[in-house]
Amino acid sequence: MSDLFQVISTISLDHGEQPPLSERTAHRTSSPRGDPDRILSTIKGPEDVLTNLKSQPTEEDAKIQLQWLLSNKNADFDIHFPNAQSISILRAIIDLTVPDLWRSSRKTQGLLIQCLSSFPGISALVSKLGRVTDSAANRSTLSIANGSVPGDHHLALLQRILSQRSLLSIIWHGLRRHGSDSQRKLIWKDLTNLICSGKIVSTVARFKDTSGSCVESWIVSGQRYAPLLASWALRLSGDFESDDDASWDTAAVVLSKSFGLGYPDVLAKSLCLECLETGPKCVEILGQVVKRLRPLDQKRFLGHLLPVLQNALPSSNQESLCIGHFSAFISKLSMDNDVFRKGVVSWIQTLQSASTISQIGRRAVIAAISNSLEDLTTVLDCSLQAFGETLFIKHAPAVEQEACAEVILLSAGHLKQRDPNALIALARSSIHMSGVSNRLDASSQRARVLGMCVGMAISRLTDKSTSKMDFGVEDVKTTYARQLMDLVEVRDSVGSLENVKSAMRIKDGSGRLVNESTPSEQALKKSSPKPGAKVTPAPTAIQSSGPRIIEVLSDDEDDDLVPYAKPDSDPEDDDEDPTLVNRDKAKAPVYIRDLMNGLREDENYDRHKLSLEHAAPLIRRKAQFGQEVKDHAIELSMILIGLQDTFELEDFIQLRLQALIALLISDPSELGPFYARQVFEGDYSISQRGTLLSAIGLSARELAGYQDADALNPSVIDKASFPSKRLPDRYHAIYDPSPTQPLLPSSPLNTISASLTDTIIAPLAAQAADTATGPSALKVRTFSSRLTNPPSARTKIIPNALAAVLADSFFTPLAGGFHTHTRTGANNVFASPFFLGTYLTTLAVLLHASGPATRSLPQLTADFWALLLAARRSAREDSAVLKALLFGLLTILEVNQDDTRRVAMEHGRELVETREWVGDVYGRMAGGDEEGDRLRGLAAGVLVKCGEVMEKWERLLVGEMMDY
Repeated sequence: MSDLFQVISTISLDHGEQPPLSERTAHRTSSPRGDPDRILSTIKGPEDVLTNLKSQPTEEDAKIQLQWLLSNKNADFDIHFPNAQSISILRAIIDLTVPDLWRSSRKTQGLLIQCLSSFPGISALVSKLGRVTDSAANRSTLSIANGSVPGDHHLALLQRILSQRSLLSIIWHGLRRHGSDSQRKLIWKDLTNLICSGKIVSTVARFKDTSGSCVESWIVSGQRYAPLLASWALRLSGDFESDDDASWDTAAVVLSKSFGLGYPDVLAKSLCLECLETGPKCVEILGQVVKRLRPLDQKRFLGHLLPVLQNALPSSNQESLCIGHFSAFISKLSMDNDVFRKGVVSWIQTLQSASTISQIGRRAVIAAISNSLEDLTTVLDCSLQAFGETLFIKHAPAVEQEACAEVILLSAGHLKQRDPNALIALARSSIHMSGVSNRLDASSQRARVLGMCVGMAISRLTDKSTSKMDFGVEDVKTTYARQLMDLVEVRDSVGSLENVKSAMRIKDGSGRLVNESTPSEQALKKSSPKPGAKVTPAPTAIQSSGPRIIEVLSDDEDDDLVPYAKPDSDPEDDDEDPTLVNRDKAKAPVYIRDLMNGLREDENYDRHKLSLEHAAPLIRRKAQFGQEVKDHAIELSMILIGLQDTFELEDFIQLRLQALIALLISDPSELGPFYARQVFEGDYSISQRGTLLSAIGLSARELAGYQDADALNPSVIDKASFPSKRLPDRYHAIYDPSPTQPLLPSSPLNTISASLTDTIIAPLAAQAADTATGPSALKVRTFSSRLTNPPSARTKIIPNALAAVLADSFFTPLAGGFHTHTRTGANNVFASPFFLGTYLTTLAVLLHASGPATRSLPQLTADFWALLLAARRSAREDSAVLKALLFGLLTILEVNQDDTRRVAMEHGRELVETREWVGDVYGRMAGGDEEGDRLRGLAAGVLVKCGEVMEKWERLLVGEMMDY
C-alpha cells in the first residue's frame, strides 16, 4: 500500500492556526457588534470585502460590506464597472450571499439590487441561471431546500432588477463616471446585446422548464418584456441634454436593437402608450431618438408604428378629435427629421402599407403631410399612376384599390386648398385620364365604380358646373359611392396632444371600460348623500298620489266569503337549516343592459348561467322592437367574443355561438364588417377567432334562408339527449377513449362543408354511374333521375337576403383583413393550419349560401380564386387546409355553373392551373381511410367540374391560353 502514495508537498502549521480538518461549527461566527461607521472604516479595500463575503457573514456584517461597495469613498473602485475585482465580488455575492440572505429584510434586498443593477451584475445573474439549468438537465432529481429549487432566489432578484423603469439610466450614468469613451461604447454594446436580443427571455424560460421552478415570472413572456424595453429607452432619453449627441446615440441603439426581439408591434404600441400617458414632451423625446436611427431602422419603425397608433390612441366618438391626435403624433415625430417625413410620404403612397390602417388613419397621415405642397403633389401623382395601371386593376386586392382611391381623393382635397392650379394640371394630365379610361374598361364592377367615383370627385373640384363629369348610373348613387366622393371635401388639420391623456379610455378583456360605471352604479352615486348631509326619507307607496286601497276592519264579515287557499310551500323551505334557503334567486334578464351585466358576472354562478342561456332568445326578441339591441350591439358583441368559461358551463361554446349569431343577424350591414375586423385585429385566442368565423358562416346561411336547425345549421345540443351528465371537453377526451366528434368552435363549419360536398358531388357520382353502366336508352330508370324531385313536388321559394349584403358586409372585409394582416407578417396565427382551414371554409360557405344571384359575383369569384391558389403551399403541409382549399374550388365552380362561358373567358388561366394542380394532388393521394377517401372525392369533383367547363368552351380557351 505504501507504493500507492507519493509525497507531493509538506505544509507546516503555525501554533495558533486551526488544522484544516478540524470540525466546523454549525453556526456562523459573528463579528463583535459595534458602530457601523467604525466597521466601515476598518475595510481597507475590495480584497477585504471579498474575504468577508466568502466567510459567510451574518446579515448585519453582509449589509456593512454591501454598503461599503455602494459608498462614494472608494473612488478608485466601482462595483458597477466591469473589472477583475468587481467580477470576483459579484460572483461571491451571487453564489453565497444571495442564497443565504435574499429572504431577509427589505433593506438587505435593496442593497443587493443596487449592487447588481449593472451590466456585470445582470450578466452574472443570467449566467448563474444558465449554470443552474445545465446542472438540473444533467441530473434526474433536484435538491429542494426551504420549498424552492436552486436558482429561485436569483430569478426573483433578476426580476426586481429588471422591473426598474430607470434601469438603463442608472447604468449609463454609472458608466460615465469611469473609463474612456471607447470602453463605454464596448460595454454599452454588450449590454444592449444582452437585454435586447432575447437572451434573458430564453434563459429564464429554459430555467423554468428544466428546473421546475414555481416562481411566477413575467420575463418568460416576450409580449410583457418588450414594453419594458420601450420604457427603458424613453426614461433613458428623458435625462439627456439636447446637445449630448453621444447619449442620444445610446438610446437609439437600444431602440434599434429592441425591434430584433421579435415583438415589433408590441414594442411600437408600448412606445405610443408611454408617450401618450406622459405628454407631448415624451413624443418630442421619442422623435429625437428616432432621428438618430439609421434610415432603414426608421423605415422599419414607421412600418410598425402607424398600424398600431390608431389602436393606441384614445377612442372617441368624434372622428376629428382622433384624427387630430393621430396627425399631431406623426407631425411631432417628423419635426426636423427629413428622413422620417419622406418615409411617411413613401408609406402612404405604397398601397400595400396604406391598406393596413383604416380610413381615419389615412386621413390623419394625409393631414400630417398637408403642410408640404411637395409631399402632397408626390402622393397624388404616384397614387394616380398606380390607380390607373392595368395590372393593378386586374390583380390587386379590393382593399388596396379602395385605399388607393381614398388616398387620391384625400390628397386632392388638401391640394385644392393649397394650390388649385397644381390640382388642375394633374386632373388634366394623361395619367389621370388614361387611368379613368382603364377603370371603365375593367371587367370588375368594383373597379369600374372606383374609377367613376374618382373621376367625378376630381371633376367636382376642377371643372365648372356645366362641364362636370357625371355618369348617371345607379352604382355611383349608393351610400358607399357618395361617402367616397365626399372625401374631397374633407379638411382635416393637425391637432394637439395636450389633452390626449384625459381622453384615454382603457378597456378590459370583456370590452367594458375600466373607468366606466354601470347605470345602476351611476344612479347609486347620484342618490347617495354626502357626509353630514340631512337625509330626507323617500316617499312610500302610501304617500303617493292617486286612489288608495284601504283595508276595512269589520266584525260583521260575510260568512259566505271563501278565503283563498294557502300557497304551495317553496321546495327550498323544506330544508331543515333555514340559513340554506336562498331568497335572492337569479332572474332571467329582461333588458339588454341586464344581459350585459349578467355576462360580466364572474362570482354569481346562477346569474351568469341564466344570462348566457337567455342571450340568444332575448337578442332575437329585442331585435324586432326598438333600438335597444342596435344601441348596445358593439359593446355586447365585444363581451360575447371575449367571454371566458369561468364556471365551466355545459354547452358554453354552443350558447355563446348562438348569441353571436343572433346578434349578427340583427344588423348584418353594421356588425358583419365589425366581426370581420375582430377576427384579425382583436387580441383573441385562436379558439375565439374560430368561434367568430363559425358565427359569420352560420349567420350568413340563416340570412340566405337556411333557418331550419338541421345538420347544416346545428343548434344548441339538447341536454335530454345525454343519458347522464357529460364531463367537460378536456376531461371527456381523457376518460372516454371512444372516437367522438370534438366540440371545437369550427365543428359546425366542418359539418356544413361535409354536407355541401356530398350535395355537390352526388349528381356527379350518379352521372358517372350512368356512363359506366351503359346507354341510358336501355335503362328503366337512370341513377341521376333518382336524385331529381318528382314533377308533382312543389319547390318552396326561400328569400335570400344574403345575396345583397355578402360583398360589402361579409366577403370583402374578411378577404381584405386576411390580405392585410398576412402581408405584414406581424402575427403568425393567421398562417396556422387550424385558422387557415377554418377561414377558407367560411368563405366557401358564404359564397355557396349566397348562390348564383350574388351581387358582384364575378369580382368575388376572382378574389376567392386568387386567394385559394395562393394557399396551395400551405395545403401541401396540412390536410385540413387541403380539404378547405378543395372545397372552396368546388364551391366556386358550383356557384358559377350557370355562366360557364364567363368563367372560361375571364378565368381561363385559373381554370387550367387549377385542373393541373388538382390532378397532381389527386395522383399523389393514397386512399384507404375515411379522410383520404373524402379528399379524393373532393379532388375528383373539382376535376370533373373543370373538365366540363373546359370541354364545353374548348375553342374559347384555346384562344385565351395561346401565351400561357
